[in-house]
Amino acid sequence: TTPETETATEQAPAEAEEAAKTESGMDELEALENLAAEAVEAKEAVIPKAAQALYDSYCFACHGATGKGDGLAAANLPVKPASFVDAAWQASVTDEHLALVIAEGGAAAGKSPLMVPAPGAKDDPELLNGLVAIVRAFGE
Repeated sequence: TTPETETATEQAPAEAEEAAKTESGMDELEALENLAAEAVEAKEAVIPKAAQALYDSYCFACHGATGKGDGLAAANLPVKPASFVDAAWQASVTDEHLALVIAEGGAAAGKSPLMVPAPGAKDDPELLNGLVAIVRAFGE
């Protein structure tokens, strides 16, 4: 290589980075990182970490990672868990109904008694509201 080639090679990444600048002066990667951080902050404002941890360790087994009612334990249940992503189902239930089922179990709302209450949710409004928000978020 010649010195001119090396200089051109060194300049290429800098030129590419400059070309990626947006109108606001922020590069695209930085803009995406900011959007991701804002999304995490918005989620944490609505869904407390304790609620997400409870869903992940307790509700996940039946309702699944995507809320479709397809968790590993769901295959062995006589009544399949609700699909939280189903728009018609989301429209058919109120937040109060969700809170009742989460706090007191399915039997309290005329649903399957196999849907047991979420531990601690009945006595912790923030946790209960966070779990309701998780269920609603699956429908968005």
